[in-house]
Amino acid sequence: FLFGSGPFIMPPGHTERFSLALVFGENLDDLKRNKAVVQDIYNANYNFARPPIKPKLTVVPGDGKVTLYWDDAAESSYDEFADPATGGYDFEGYRIYRSSEEAFTDTYVITNGYGEATFYEPIAHFDLQDGVKGFFDVDVDGVKFYLGSDNGLQHSYVDTDVINGKTYYYAVVSYDRGWAQKFILPSECTKTIFKNVYGDVTTDKNTAVVIPNAPAAGYLPPETADGIVKLSGWGSGDILLDFIDPRLVTDAEYLITFDDTTHKDTLVYSLFELTTNYDTIPVFKESSALKGEDSNPMFNGMQLRIKNDAVKYNDSLSVWKNGSQTNLGFHVEMRDYWLDKLDKRIEGFPTRYEIRFGVTGSSYLMSSYQHETNFQVWDVIANKQVRVYLREPDYQLDSLLTDRDYILLYLQNGRIFRETWKITFFSPEGVESIQPGLGDTAIIAIDLPFRSGDIFNFKTFAASDSPQLAKDKIKQIAVVPNPYVAAAPWEPRRMLASGRGERLINFIHLPSICTIRIYTMSGDHVKTIFHNSSADDGAETWNLTTKDGLDLAAGVYFYHVDAGASGEFTGKFAVIK
Repeated sequence: FLFGSGPFIMPPGHTERFSLALVFGENLDDLKRNKAVVQDIYNANYNFARPPIKPKLTVVPGDGKVTLYWDDAAESSYDEFADPATGGYDFEGYRIYRSSEEAFTDTYVITNGYGEATFYEPIAHFDLQDGVKGFFDVDVDGVKFYLGSDNGLQHSYVDTDVINGKTYYYAVVSYDRGWAQKFILPSECTKTIFKNVYGDVTTDKNTAVVIPNAPAAGYLPPETADGIVKLSGWGSGDILLDFIDPRLVTDAEYLITFDDTTHKDTLVYSLFELTTNYDTIPVFKESSALKGEDSNPMFNGMQLRIKNDAVKYNDSLSVWKNGSQTNLGFHVEMRDYWLDKLDKRIEGFPTRYEIRFGVTGSSYLMSSYQHETNFQVWDVIANKQVRVYLREPDYQLDSLLTDRDYILLYLQNGRIFRETWKITFFSPEGVESIQPGLGDTAIIAIDLPFRSGDIFNFKTFAASDSPQLAKDKIKQIAVVPNPYVAAAPWEPRRMLASGRGERLINFIHLPSICTIRIYTMSGDHVKTIFHNSSADDGAETWNLTTKDGLDLAAGVYFYHVDAGASGEFTGKFAVIK
């Protein structure tokens, strides 16, 4: 091509600025539309909205899965041309793309009104829960950008729709919300993977290439000893430990502490790693992520998530203690006064209770004593008796708690006694009632948020390689595909050269260190392959060439795997052309 423009008068010392655009299109009409876009960019002096910055992506191959995780740097991106209502921070979410080739062309399938490919199709998306969802108001030649479904941000994703041994290309892109009033469309950051003629691949920070495979035969995944152990406290929420990148997990011990007193009516928690002399090293401090979100920082290949409990009656854990004889049922309701105070720190509320029968108690209406009862209610956390009022039907005023009675629990709040819970007792259906008596105890379970004093501990053990386990699994060694017929699904396309490319088979479920010897049916030695991998990789790829560099002929072949102390295995495979 020869490009020309001018003439330009250029006196000495004069500088002339020029711009050049290379415009492409699927056809002439598409080319004209793209040219108009380029002209608009030039007319705006190249000042236009920018996508969020790229997240940093890490991928972890697994057995029939690929785990992706990325940072949150994109979420603080600033764009001076964004909708002023966002303050310039118009980040909206992430999209995940997967392809079997580096240009992602097999995902470029969403077409516009002209039938031309316009958008890439993601395998997953995660966006802010901010009410910005559905399709963008402005279309592009009849197709609209999908902003998400308000499903919440995530920073990791496990793709299980993969085939072991096949090469996959991934990208995690960040995108913004656009500005419909100014016809500024949502934009996403670029995704670039470059492969040269030699097959060498260069990725960007938000792209990656990965081959999933089964781990070595002796692989023992990382684990926690005894799970998450409560050392003190009564909080009943969920503490979740996710092994995102098993390769980074180490032998270590950790401590989780909760605090709702340092900052008034605000609950935070901190994670510490314990040293060998039981000093603490902060991993992170004062996190307020309490809804199970994955916003806590990664540490040693793991991530901690907390799902805090709301205050409510737990029917499944509220039972009669072992040894109780009564068969009455009971139901518990929280009084309305407390509904707007559940996030406040109030001494004595919420708590958990036991109703102990066969001991003399007292019934009070607010602060007024009424009569003795045959039970007491105890706050089991504070280990003190709770003021209670027994309400009986007019025809059964015997001061004994029986079916059709209910009790009100009280808590002194300032100078006033407030009702906290109403507990109603009822008879079972179809059987004779057994009234509660001496030795009967009802457990009233209340779900409790974490509080100061809730402390948890857990230990982690790194992934390891067990020779004995490898020996036990030695017979699982196999060749895939078997038979090999002309091609295998994981063989890459030839993008930059002629010919069919490499033929590939995989030896799978191998011990981490072993020697593979391949022979013809007549016993001639074809190839020796030395396999030496980490414990999380139990596959060895062979390009079906002999020790002399020749293509393997069709036929049946034997292979022998020598894994030393882990044993030996012999199998066969076929090649059909």
